[in-house]
Amino acid sequence: MTAAGLEMFVRSPAAFAALAKEAVDRLSFKFRQKFVSIRVHSWLVFRMREFLEFVIRQLIEYPDDMVLTEIPGGRTTIFKLQLRQSDVGRVIGRSGQTIHAIRALLASSAARHGQRATLEIVE
Repeated sequence: MTAAGLEMFVRSPAAFAALAKEAVDRLSFKFRQKFVSIRVHSWLVFRMREFLEFVIRQLIEYPDDMVLTEIPGGRTTIFKLQLRQSDVGRVIGRSGQTIHAIRALLASSAARHGQRATLEIVE
């Protein structure tokens, strides 16, 4: 890439998209398919993590003590949630209705993109 091309690349998101498309077009079909799948998967995990952080932080009393980690594994992503003992009950809800609803939304979001996602509460 020339200096002028790099300068254009830094200044314009459209130029970045054009360079990325050109690079992907040069890849073999099999690798291209895998590349696109990885991009979609990482985007999906990022969005699901944002969703979980937003919803759970609204429910708990000590949002700064929340730790959410993800463990990707092929088509399945496991989210592990660590909370204070006093906040666990708030996330689980009465008869487990709250955690069940969160897990259902998480699973349906992942299923739309051919993925699986689960949420585990670690004490």
